[in-house]
Amino acid sequence: MNPGNELFTSDGHLTEEGIALCVESATENSLHILAPKVSDHLNDCPECKRMVFDTINALENSDSFPRDEAPLHQDRGFIRKFHPAYMIAATLLVLLCLTILLLYVLPGHRPDNQALFEQYFKPYPDMVSMKNAGTGHANIQGKLVYAMSLYADQRFDSAFILLSRLHFELPSNDTVSFYLGNTILASGKEPDAARLLFGSLSKKPSGLFYTPSRWYSSLIWIKLGKPGLAKPLLIELQSGPVFYKDKADSLLKSMRTR
Repeated sequence: MNPGNELFTSDGHLTEEGIALCVESATENSLHILAPKVSDHLNDCPECKRMVFDTINALENSDSFPRDEAPLHQDRGFIRKFHPAYMIAATLLVLLCLTILLLYVLPGHRPDNQALFEQYFKPYPDMVSMKNAGTGHANIQGKLVYAMSLYADQRFDSAFILLSRLHFELPSNDTVSFYLGNTILASGKEPDAARLLFGSLSKKPSGLFYTPSRWYSSLIWIKLGKPGLAKPLLIELQSGPVFYKDKADSLLKSMRTR
């Protein structure tokens, strides 16, 4: 620093610029680098020294003056809480909790499961009464034909009663079991009984209703709020007959977009 005339007044005291220079040097602990003329004057002139000290005190009491770091240390716990690293960790934790919630907690209660079931469920076509028209109602076959005529007319509650009686008489009859399961679903009854019926038919690879039973089993799992159990069945259906492959492709796509 090379003080010039601008640092001293005509009567030899420090100018405002000189006072500011001394204050700056004092706050930065660098008074020792002041020009000798300025440093000597500050030591010899009580008036200028008082001006420097009064200015420093005024600045220390001002909100614009840099404070000591002690308050910062006292608040370091608060700052640590909001440090970027802690914020990132907290964000990742929240995202993890949301992922667990979506994958393992909410699927069983998602309101769109029922809507998805209703979108894809269609009662299996009546393949019985049309083949046995004119059959009387006295024998088992006749009762089945009559029940299926009610089924074809979408009188599912009445068909359910007749098919339930037939299932009691013929528990191993795949046709009765299959259409009884459809009737349960179509009439809006609790699907657990249908799940058992279709589940049994799904274990008979050579059975007439093997593939459609797997399709309806997947729909039941969705209706029950467990799409995760439907997915393996649908993936297997993707390698089956084209009709069910297309259905499985569409349903899996809908499940991914919901």
